[in-house]
Amino acid sequence: MHRAILPITALGVLGLSASCSGSLNNENGDGGVKGAASSSSGGSGASGDYACMPSDSSAADCQKTSLRISASGTVNTPDRSPFNPVLAANPSGDTFLGAWIDVPVPGAIWASVLGSPCRGIASSKATQVATSSSCNPVAAWTGSGFAVGWGNGTNLMVQHLDSSGATVGPAMQVASRSTTACPDSLVAVGGNLVLEWTEGPQIQEGGAGQWFEYAALIGSDGLAQSPVLINSLGAGGVTSLAVLAGIPYAAYTQVQPPDNASTVFVSEVQWSSPPVPISLGPGNLLAFFSAGPQQLATLVPYSSAMTVYETGLGGLQSVAQVDNNLFAASADACGRIVGLATDGQTAGTAGAVGPIFAETVAGPPSQVTVTPDFGEIVLLGAGSTFGVLWVEGGSGEGVVGPTTLRFATLTWQ
Repeated sequence: MHRAILPITALGVLGLSASCSGSLNNENGDGGVKGAASSSSGGSGASGDYACMPSDSSAADCQKTSLRISASGTVNTPDRSPFNPVLAANPSGDTFLGAWIDVPVPGAIWASVLGSPCRGIASSKATQVATSSSCNPVAAWTGSGFAVGWGNGTNLMVQHLDSSGATVGPAMQVASRSTTACPDSLVAVGGNLVLEWTEGPQIQEGGAGQWFEYAALIGSDGLAQSPVLINSLGAGGVTSLAVLAGIPYAAYTQVQPPDNASTVFVSEVQWSSPPVPISLGPGNLLAFFSAGPQQLATLVPYSSAMTVYETGLGGLQSVAQVDNNLFAASADACGRIVGLATDGQTAGTAGAVGPIFAETVAGPPSQVTVTPDFGEIVLLGAGSTFGVLWVEGGSGEGVVGPTTLRFATLTWQ
């Protein structure tokens, strides 16, 4: 959720096929990168051959189970302290958009197109989409380009960008609310955008206050139409959107007094009637994403267990126990789920646990090392590719010291 600057969890994107192309400038201006990610059990490190091998979501490619990781590259950031990154991607997974906020907050919102791993990770010149925001950004592929959303007090804003990362028209104020509002999710549905946000008073120490989470379709006039209440909550909770068969769904944590017990629910976003939630049981929502054309996946930790629930058109279909050190997950167009995990032991220099691994959640085990340390990290699947964008340096949102954004892609062999 984005009531204040909080960690972001990526949403999966349905896609078609991924190709290998890219000619945008990177930090060296020549397609080269600095550094490379290493590998662990079941995977492969980056190499010149692997980095430029095409990867698609054909039936043959969907049978591949071993992860490989490209060399990582530094994203050009004019701001000194990029933080809380988010990713969006085109359906083929060969072009990603990274967006982030500059800290301390309120800070500017920036975005950069991140190219394919051919001849090195490439990034476009960063575009400033907002001069000031107290909320983390959200982003989505629109069908022809990208959109970035953010909050500024009681106003919810969206800026469209083309596929090269250039702004298209001015930023739009899609809604003005009576209380402070921050977006949580942005998805494309049938050529339109659906925005979900949290609004309400500031939560005081001890959990006082009430929050309300809404979703609305952004019409052709650029305005949010008839917001639908998804959830109301007290001292905690988070909501994410994902799309299944052209229909938006919401997953959220509901916290119940008096003991603040938390339960995760999934429901279809219905514009003409209240949502009918499916309870997934106790826990807190970590990730919610499309996992192929027939499934939604929800990552829920509870007690000492980490569970992936798969919700299909017919309701809750299966449950799988996964690595308890998993903290984020996404899926590609083949439905292969990949998660980010720590070793659960090593302390990173930025106050986080490192190193960070990417690993398969189901099927034959495969794991690669993404980074030895991080501040914030986000994962997104599209086509047959996963993008990983993370922050290095600093030790938190209030830190004055500089941070660096790095990007890498995961594919299959």
